[in-house]
Amino acid sequence: MAIRAQLAQRNQGPPDVEVPPAPVNRPAAPEIPDVDPVIPENPIAPEVPVAPVAVPPAPRVRTPEELYDSFRRMKAPEFEGSTNPIDTDNWLIDLQVILNFLRLSDQEKILCASFVLKKDARLWWETVQIRWDVTQMTWEDFVNEFKEKYFNIEDMEAQQDELSNFRQGNLSVAEAVQKFEQLARLCPHLFSSERDRVRKMMKMFRSDLAVVINSGPYPPTTVADCVSRAVRAEYWVGQSREQRAKFYQEKREEKAQFKQNQVKQGQTSQQKGQGGPSGQNNNRQYGSNQQKRKNVGRNTWESAVLEMVAVFYVARKATMLEAAISIPRVRRINREDRDLNFTLHR
Repeated sequence: MAIRAQLAQRNQGPPDVEVPPAPVNRPAAPEIPDVDPVIPENPIAPEVPVAPVAVPPAPRVRTPEELYDSFRRMKAPEFEGSTNPIDTDNWLIDLQVILNFLRLSDQEKILCASFVLKKDARLWWETVQIRWDVTQMTWEDFVNEFKEKYFNIEDMEAQQDELSNFRQGNLSVAEAVQKFEQLARLCPHLFSSERDRVRKMMKMFRSDLAVVINSGPYPPTTVADCVSRAVRAEYWVGQSREQRAKFYQEKREEKAQFKQNQVKQGQTSQQKGQGGPSGQNNNRQYGSNQQKRKNVGRNTWESAVLEMVAVFYVARKATMLEAAISIPRVRRINREDRDLNFTLHR
């Protein structure tokens, strides 16, 4: 205290009075027993709300009148029976498209299909109804019975031969591909892969198109790529043919024009030659030249005959005297006929 008093005097202020803090009564912490926590073996997961599943409504049962009206409005093609597998397959595909669009059951599909069967096909369906319980028949059963009737083995073999021997010829690429696809649809077992289909299609195209299609670093591997290349090749080959045809046509026209000009020039020169005294002199000179040529020809002919006779006798080892004696004794024939026959008199 003495020290504090001295310090207070030095600072000229009253000494600080130290006030002790008031005691605070805090509650005692509860005692926690030393026990291990218990973990359940199968904890319960929180429940997750499940979205409700939309159940499709049951298909409405159509009455026969409603079914007939809806099917008739689609204008399905009729079938009277055919020996051409392509026509038969096309009819079946068109009918299936309509039935799938209407979303019909198997029984309704069979009933609608029986509506469009006419003539021979109607008779076939009546025989099927005798052998089958139509109420238990599925659409797949109907298709199998139909194919067994109208896709016989002989027709299928004929289609296979036609597909193997089919060539483009004068058809366009689009027409040839359409025909090829129709035949290939009836013979799916002939194509084991996409490459096999492309290879058979390449044999169909003309040689000039096939060369262009196979040109390039990679050959076509899909049908779509092959057809696309064939269409482009057909365009450029056609352009090249048109240019060549145009070139040769121009050459023919130039040749015909040149001949016409030559004919005109010949007629003009002939008219000038027949026009006056100078033309008459030219004609006379031309006639004298022709006569000279005839005389020269006769002299040449006579000398050739004499030489031939002389050589003939020399070849027979005759003396030159015999040849000289025999030459004047050649009987000459009529010069007007100009016949080469002569007779030797020894």
